[in-house]
Amino acid sequence: MASYAPAVRSALAAAGHYSSNLERAVLRLPSEFLADTLFLQHAPEEAILGQSIQLTGTPLDEILAIRRSGRGLLLGCSNFGCFYKSLLACRGVIDDLLIVTGAAVAPADEHLLKARLEELGRLRIRLMPVSSKSAVAIARQLKDGGVVATMLDTCLPQSQTLVAPFLGKPAVSPSGIYQLVSRFSAVVVPMYCFRRGEGVEIVLDAPIDCRSRADWEIASKVNDCIGKRILAEPDQWMMWPALLDRWHRAEAAIHST
Repeated sequence: MASYAPAVRSALAAAGHYSSNLERAVLRLPSEFLADTLFLQHAPEEAILGQSIQLTGTPLDEILAIRRSGRGLLLGCSNFGCFYKSLLACRGVIDDLLIVTGAAVAPADEHLLKARLEELGRLRIRLMPVSSKSAVAIARQLKDGGVVATMLDTCLPQSQTLVAPFLGKPAVSPSGIYQLVSRFSAVVVPMYCFRRGEGVEIVLDAPIDCRSRADWEIASKVNDCIGKRILAEPDQWMMWPALLDRWHRAEAAIHST
């Protein structure tokens, strides 16, 4: 929190959205996320499945049709709420999921959470950190018409990058994942998990068909979708601290060329 708080303040100010109320709301988000993950790990099954989970946007029948077409599907997750709860809303549609993570080694509690989600969601989950090896696993999953999930509102230092607009300025975005969805003509569905009182709202944006689209074009479309959600509910987005770094890295990349 010692580093998170000033970074939030700087990012909100740079983006032109600072207010003390918004800052206080954003500073609560890491603790709320931790509470949500602990709840999923340790609460009784009936308590977890008894939560109010509202699904809006693209109907699950449309996602199921994409699955049945044999095309790969990328769930474009973002740091709203606890995205793991989104998986519970997709029961019966996703049976095998590759989650690309930022950690080089998954912590022990993440493996506990993985096992619990597999049990509750009736699916198989594989965790894969971003690396040169992960590209092979992602390619195989998409080629076989499988499902991949990863955070698309951030850009990890170890990722290959491209520059695309995000929240009004050029920002670095992960290029590898977009190259793969373009290569295998996959479909991207941006997915969000918003807190609504004691429950959650899972929003599935309109599917993005990646056939014949360049990686930068897909990145721009995804960034635009996520950016609109952030501006609509800035108090629910936890990754404000990473925004300035993405802008600065893009500026440096543009100047270097």
